[in-house]
Amino acid sequence: MPLTAQYVREGPDLVLVAPDGSRLLLVGFFSTGSPPDLLLSTGARIPAQLAEALAGPQVAGQYAQVVSTPPEAIGRVETVFGPATATHADGTRTTLGVGDSVFQGDVLDTGDGATLGVKFADDTTFSLAGGGRMTIDELFYDPLAGAGTLALSIVQGVFSFVSGKIAAAGPTGMTVTMPVATIHISGASVAGAAAAEGQRTTVTLLANPDGGIGRIEISNGAGTSFILSRANQTIQATSFFSALEPPITLTAAQVGDLYDTARNALPPPAAATAAGGELPPFVVIAGLGELAGGF
Repeated sequence: MPLTAQYVREGPDLVLVAPDGSRLLLVGFFSTGSPPDLLLSTGARIPAQLAEALAGPQVAGQYAQVVSTPPEAIGRVETVFGPATATHADGTRTTLGVGDSVFQGDVLDTGDGATLGVKFADDTTFSLAGGGRMTIDELFYDPLAGAGTLALSIVQGVFSFVSGKIAAAGPTGMTVTMPVATIHISGASVAGAAAAEGQRTTVTLLANPDGGIGRIEISNGAGTSFILSRANQTIQATSFFSALEPPITLTAAQVGDLYDTARNALPPPAAATAAGGELPPFVVIAGLGELAGGF
């Protein structure tokens, strides 16, 4: 239920509202100023920062006092099919269409059967299939240095991405966090399925659009980690607290069955987009609520 629930602030309390309308009240969750992680009996984990992002502010439209100006865009919707929304850091919600901007702190949701494809400022492309939910936790990118930080959290759903300039600079720049594992990316293409509670989550390393193979490292709270460096190598996990199983290699048909809904929604690679002349250049330095530059 915490993976599919609506997160609502009620004063110092956190309320989780399930799709069937049932409610779970977490008394005093926000009262300490340092909320705890949510640990599920099924083995999933919702970090406190993610729970806060999903809950949004007490009053929709209200920015935190430390933010002096509204945030500027750090990415743009390139493909969308079916209902998809962005809930911004101030609690307001937008139905997404092609060309719409996304911002740091956004919670992105896709309806059943929908797909969404986003291109970020460093040319990372990301897609999310139907019934998915993710948050854009942080993007800091200095185009002059060609380095920065990109942090995303996938709560649930099938996803795919081709990393951009941030991940090309090293394995510490881009991370993708799921309820049962965390991925560190080095110039790689990846597909995954963050499964429902108690079911098996999968992460697969794919060949890059140019045919090369990057690297990813997957770890979790049990202290185990694996590096994937061959196409279609896959990690499966059911619990954040249990040791990861050794990687397996999927067939091309298995990869297609698992991930094609998301992969087909990926925006074209940066080189192809630039050749078509469809995107203006990015000049973005963005991070932790202080954003400068834009599209």
